[in-house]
Amino acid sequence: MAAASTIPASARPAYPASRVSDHSDVLHGTVVPDPFRYLEEVASDETKAWVSSQVECTNAYFRDAGIEDRAKELAGELKSVWDYDRVYPPHKEGEYYYFGKKVGTQNQPVVMRTKDASPEGLAAAEPFLNVNVDYPEGTVALTAVAYSDDGALVAYGLSKGGSDWFQIRVRRASDGVDLEDIVPWARYSSIAWRKDGAGFFYCRYKSDPAVTMPDLRRADEAPAALADPSPAGVAPAGGAPSGVEAGMETGASVDQMVYYHQLGTHPASDRMVHKSGEPEWVLGVEVSDDGRYLFVSPGDGCDPVNRLFVGELQGEEWAAWLAEGDAAAEAAGGATPVAEGPELPLRKLVDDFRAEYSYLANDGDTLWLKTNLDAPRGRIVTVDLPSRSDGADAWIAAG
Repeated sequence: MAAASTIPASARPAYPASRVSDHSDVLHGTVVPDPFRYLEEVASDETKAWVSSQVECTNAYFRDAGIEDRAKELAGELKSVWDYDRVYPPHKEGEYYYFGKKVGTQNQPVVMRTKDASPEGLAAAEPFLNVNVDYPEGTVALTAVAYSDDGALVAYGLSKGGSDWFQIRVRRASDGVDLEDIVPWARYSSIAWRKDGAGFFYCRYKSDPAVTMPDLRRADEAPAALADPSPAGVAPAGGAPSGVEAGMETGASVDQMVYYHQLGTHPASDRMVHKSGEPEWVLGVEVSDDGRYLFVSPGDGCDPVNRLFVGELQGEEWAAWLAEGDAAAEAAGGATPVAEGPELPLRKLVDDFRAEYSYLANDGDTLWLKTNLDAPRGRIVTVDLPSRSDGADAWIAAG
C-alpha cells in the first residue's frame, strides 16, 4: 500500500478561526456539547462571514499552489458528466399524457404534455410547467404535482432555495393559465384532490411571525386576489430571527395539520381537517379512487410504519363538518385562526406503529391495503370498514 501523502506545514492553508461557543444539549440525560450550533443560523451575519472566509481560504490555496486552472478543469469535467438528458415515464391525466424531462444541466425538470402517446407524439410534446423559464434565476423548484380526477386542473408546489416550505398554485389544463389561488405554508405534504375537483387537501404547520414566505409570482404576473403569503399563526418554540425567509429558519416544525382548500376562496379561510396527535408526527393525506374516503397516515420517524385514519367525504358527516366550520368562521369574524376549528371525524383503523399500511384501492367499504405486517417483503390485504355504529376508534388488524 502506498504511503499517504502529506502536505508540508508551510503549504497548509491558514484556516480561518471558528468561534467555540459553550452551547450544549441534554439528550436522554447526557450533556452533549455542540459548540458550533450558531453556524446553523445560516442567515446570521456571523455565519455569512464565516462562509465567505472559508471560500476565500480555499481559493487562496488553489492560487498559491498553482492549481487554480486545474480546479476549473475539474469543475468542467464534472459538469460534462452531469450533462445528459433525462426523460421520465408518461402518465395519462384527462386528455393529455404528461411526463418529466430534464435536458442537460437544466436546473429543474420540465413537465411536458401531449395528446399523442406515440413515439412521434411524445417527441413533439410541449412544456406545461417550466420553472426554468418562469424563474430564470434557478432557485425555484417544483416540489409537488397533483392532477384533479378529470385532469382539468393541476395543483403544483413551488419552493425557493431548497426550502421544505412550498406554496401551492393551480393551473388549468385547457389553456395553461394559473388560477388566483395561492396557498402558502405547506411543508412535508402531498396534495390530494376531491373527486369533483372543488378543492384539495394538503398538510401545513403554523407559520412563524418572524419568517416570511417568498413572493413567487412570475415577473409578468399581477398580484393575486386569493393569495396571502403573510404569517397566519404563532411560531413554535425556537423561531427564527426577524426577517428570515422561509427555509432559512432553524426552529423545529411541530404539530402538523391536514387542511382543506376550496378553490376560489382565500387561503385564510381554509379549514383544518385534522391535527397531529403528537408534535413530531408527519401526516400523509390521500383521497380514495371513488372520492368517498379521506385517508390520513400519521408517521413517526423514518421507519416504514404508520397509523391509518379514514374520514367520509360524502354524506352527513362531511356536510355537518362543513356547516360547523362555517359557524366557527362566522364566530371568529370571517376566518378561523390556524389550528382552530372543528376537525373532520376520522375512524382510527390502525392506531399503533407496528407496521406500514398504504391505500391501493377500494370497492365500497372494502379496502385493499399494502402492508408489511408479518411480511417483510410486503403483501396485499383486504379490510372491511366497520359501520360508524361500531365505534369511531375501532382498530382493525389487517389480514
